[in-house]
Amino acid sequence: MILYKYYSPKPYNFCSVCEGKLWFATNKLLNDPYDLYSGMSIVEIPFKRFNHLSNYITKTISNTKQSEVFLAVIKSYASCSFSINPIDRLMWAHYADGYKGFCVGYEVKEQNNFFHKVIYCDQQLPLYQQKNIRYLPDFNSHIDDIVNNWRKEFNNINDFDIDIKKGLSMDHIKRYSNEYLTSFLTHLMCIKAQEWCYEQEIRLIKQIDYKKVGELISIDNFSLIPKEIIIGNRFNQENLSIIQKIEKKYQIESKQLQLDEKRYYALNFK
Repeated sequence: MILYKYYSPKPYNFCSVCEGKLWFATNKLLNDPYDLYSGMSIVEIPFKRFNHLSNYITKTISNTKQSEVFLAVIKSYASCSFSINPIDRLMWAHYADGYKGFCVGYEVKEQNNFFHKVIYCDQQLPLYQQKNIRYLPDFNSHIDDIVNNWRKEFNNINDFDIDIKKGLSMDHIKRYSNEYLTSFLTHLMCIKAQEWCYEQEIRLIKQIDYKKVGELISIDNFSLIPKEIIIGNRFNQENLSIIQKIEKKYQIESKQLQLDEKRYYALNFK
């Protein structure tokens, strides 16, 4: 399977591709502020009973250290976006700086649990089954289940030497991320409004340092290999030397995007 990632012609994008790294972003950096967590900001989710998630967690988990750890865990999830379509006009316009950027096709060598297909829907949280984890259509009811399950599993959190003021390490974050919470948050992060369906998106989801807004991670962690590179028809020729470095490193040849002469307004590459 080949997954495509669109890039604007920024120096840091050329650098990350050359170094074999991917940028994982939290929802603070995404172009849609309602992206990730089913269109709800992770610290400002509207509930029927509470105005903000932080208030809800504080009221539900009376132990201060537990509530702080729980919020740190759910803030640690970040995503990296791909598409299954390398010749979508809107994608080239929106994510490749008006056809001035480029697109890299990554071959997925192995199937793993990091890749998730985005669900496009008109409802905020549809009924969904994943890994035998039951998701309820009422988010407000289900969050009770999620929080209580997590609280019971980690009711001895005070026994660990955690200084909230200094922050949690990644070891802490992973230690307190149980399968139930991880599956639920992953599901929330793969729901987008119907308007975004043209992206045909596949997401990589990874936990990062919750104090950061994003992080570069090696493609080796996800068994990805660059197999294709397509440059836009407005690509700056001065940047071709960088493309040539990428070609040489991964032993691939770049292709040029162009209009398809046989299909009206369609794209292909040569």
